[in-house]
Formats: sequence, C-alpha cells, structure tokens
Amino acid sequence: MKYQQPESNQVWRNSLYAGDIYLLPKMQEAAELAAEVNTLLYNVFGSQHIAIIHKVLNEDEFFNGMKIIRKELFENDRFIKLLRTYLIALGFCSGEVAFEPLRLRAIRPSGHLNPKAKAVYYPHRDTWYGHGQSVIVGWIPLHDQQKKQTFELFPDWLDQAVPNNSEIFDYDQWRSGNSDKRIGWQNKNTGLTASYPQAIERVDVGERIGFSCKQAQGLFFSGAHFHQTLKQSTGFCRYSVDFRLIHLSDSKKNIGAPNADNRSTGSSLKDYVHL
Repeated sequence: MKYQQPESNQVWRNSLYAGDIYLLPKMQEAAELAAEVNTLLYNVFGSQHIAIIHKVLNEDEFFNGMKIIRKELFENDRFIKLLRTYLIALGFCSGEVAFEPLRLRAIRPSGHLNPKAKAVYYPHRDTWYGHGQSVIVGWIPLHDQQKKQTFELFPDWLDQAVPNNSEIFDYDQWRSGNSDKRIGWQNKNTGLTASYPQAIERVDVGERIGFSCKQAQGLFFSGAHFHQTLKQSTGFCRYSVDFRLIHLSDSKKNIGAPNADNRSTGSSLKDYVHL
C-alpha cells in the first residue's frame, strides 16, 4: 500500500497498472464530495443516523431510498462536477480522461446472509464487467471505516489466471434496452435473477491487502486486481462511493494492467463522462 501519489500522472498510472495500490490523504475536493453525498443520504432517508438506518427502515424502504440516491449521483450534474474537480486536483488532464459517474455502495451488517445481495460478495475483477485493462478504480469512504468493514485485494493474482466465468458478461447486451442498468441495481430482485461474473473455483489468494480509512480518503487501484467485499457484522451500515476512469490515450495504445483471464465482451466506455 502506498500513501502518496507520484508527481507525474503518467508515472502514477503506470504504477497502478503494475499493481500498486494507493490510499491517499483526504483532499478538500474529496471532502466536499463526501459531504454532498452524505447530505443527499440524510435528505432521502430523513435521518442523521444513516449508519443504523437499517434498524429503522424495512428492506423495501431502504432499497427504494437507495434507488433515488443512485440515480441522483449518476445523473445530476452537481455530482459529476464534484468528481471532475477531484480528478483534476489529482492531476488528470481535461480531454485525456473519461470517467464513470459515482456509484453509492451500502454494505449492511450481515448483508451477506441476504440471497438478493450475494453478487456483492463475489471475488472478482472489475475488468470482468466490460471495462478495459487500463481501467482505474477510485473509492471514497463517506465515514471512517474499520479494516473489517471494507474489502481486500489479492495482488498475487494480478497477472495469474483465476478460474472464472467472465465470458457470460457482454456489456452491450446487458445494457441493451434498459439505460437504468448503468446506474446499478434498480430492481431489488436483480441479485436473484441476473448472472454476474465470478470465480468458479476457490483459489489460495495468497497475500491479502486490507485497510482501514478515514472519511474522504481516496483509494485507487487497477480494475484488474482480484478483490472481494468483506462480510461484516459490525452492526453498522458501511457507505462509500466509487467510480472507474480510463485514460483515453492509454486505452487506445493498449497500455494497462495485464489481462490474465478477462473474457467479457462489449465496452462500458460509452457510458463514461469525458473529463
């Protein structure tokens, strides 16, 4: 884990493609973004106690609130501008980068026991979902989080093939006829009916990189990393936002992380916003 990005954006990108993982200090731009998302959460759920909102709302009420928030984050220009400002502050140049709008993640305590949420806990690579090998993942916690609340990355498998079924996923087909799919789960039963890529055999993951973090720190890693959301029973809901970004020149030149086993087809880039 590294805690300071190189001054050169190109050097940083190459470091990420090579497998380095960065947990960056809180920046003003990320703090403003996190504050705006938290305000949206409070406004939709009508409570300042969002970490224990699952004790107040039933499953349908919680899911319906999340639908509203996910759509707002993905489509409202205010949040797109906040993310754009953060990326520029990180050294990404306008015109060279495209990014996916924010996605809200809410990991409820004991959520892994809900069959509808099983896909959330699949060990996977983001590249298995129609993202190119140059995809970089950004992740921002909306509150301080303990190590047992976050997720783990398995760097030994960056360039080793994991037995998987990524060939089942065609982004263009998955996206066809339903623009809401690009936003995230908008149907509470999707987890029971949809097919998502996953490892199909257990592997010895080797080194595990986990982390604790403070609100509005920024975690960045290659989307080719094999990783998994942790099952947690802390009694508190974990909230974060994430996004994916592509440096367009790197993508055109096939510069990125190694492709050990990604057989997904189609491209998510059509739904990215250009910086």
